[in-house]
Amino acid sequence: MNLNFIKISFLSLLSVFTLVACSTDDDINDIFIGKTWYMSGGKLNGTDFTKDQVSSLYVNKDSYWIIFSQGTFTGKLSTNTSFSGNWEADGGHRRLKMNVTSSVNCEESVLDANIFRVIKNVTRYSGDSNILEIFSDDNSYINMGSMRGNK
Repeated sequence: MNLNFIKISFLSLLSVFTLVACSTDDDINDIFIGKTWYMSGGKLNGTDFTKDQVSSLYVNKDSYWIIFSQGTFTGKLSTNTSFSGNWEADGGHRRLKMNVTSSVNCEESVLDANIFRVIKNVTRYSGDSNILEIFSDDNSYINMGSMRGNK
């Protein structure tokens, strides 16, 4: 057999194994599970959070966060507004669904109501294990970090 044919065959086989071993799917567990996601800004109805809105996210250390567990999530907006539900994500297409199953009252805060609307209507996500953005269909999203920043 020709030595060049053997080399070409080997390299072709090796490239097939390399392509099969690579995946473009996100590791959902690494991104979502095992940390507290703290809200840090975003866009509501096409308008970036104002400086005052961003500052209000940092006033109380026990507010504006989401924790994802296997299939469920809990979260808190302002101090008196907690929520929970079920979630699922598709790492190949970066789709995210969050089904809020708890009763939530956001009447006291316009910011809470707008953030909660994004959470209820989330369709996709972007990010990694340090930074996460969740998007709804109406040009709104929430930025989150896995560590609480200081403002």
